[in-house]
Amino acid sequence: MRTNALRLLCSALALVALLVPAAASAQGLGLPVGEDLPDFTITDLEGNEVEIRQLVEPGKPGVIEIWATWCTICRALQPQLEAIVESHGDAVSVVAIAIAVNQTREEVAEHVAAAEHSWPFLWDGEGRAVRALNAGATGIVLMIDRDGKIAYTGTGVRQDLVAEVEKLLGDR
Repeated sequence: MRTNALRLLCSALALVALLVPAAASAQGLGLPVGEDLPDFTITDLEGNEVEIRQLVEPGKPGVIEIWATWCTICRALQPQLEAIVESHGDAVSVVAIAIAVNQTREEVAEHVAAAEHSWPFLWDGEGRAVRALNAGATGIVLMIDRDGKIAYTGTGVRQDLVAEVEKLLGDR
């Protein structure tokens, strides 16, 4: 009986962690606000090497999501990313970085094509981005300001990404 109660408590805590918006950097995930976006190279879904600064362009805000096909947080955040791309187009760089855990680059490419995502997806097959961004989990979102500094780091399904992007766009 005691084991079942403990399992129930752990399940409830895990659910709360998913539902409550949280600053990821406060949890030791993601880079701290104010730090420069590091330079790193990873691959696109065709296997070509890409510098992150080719897609998160200096001079305009950027959004980076650490992503996986199986990530429930990522799935929940997708409508907000779509809204950002639709509302702000080229004014904001949006990039998803797929991790190499329980998925292949080919599976990610098939998923992205089927979902018709309109923002770039990269493949972090060697963990370069995860290490550079201190992102040890999926569903972490980092936002970069026009000066190339981390302006936001969060995790969970209740992040208000649209509002955070609008704050960045308002800082002109």
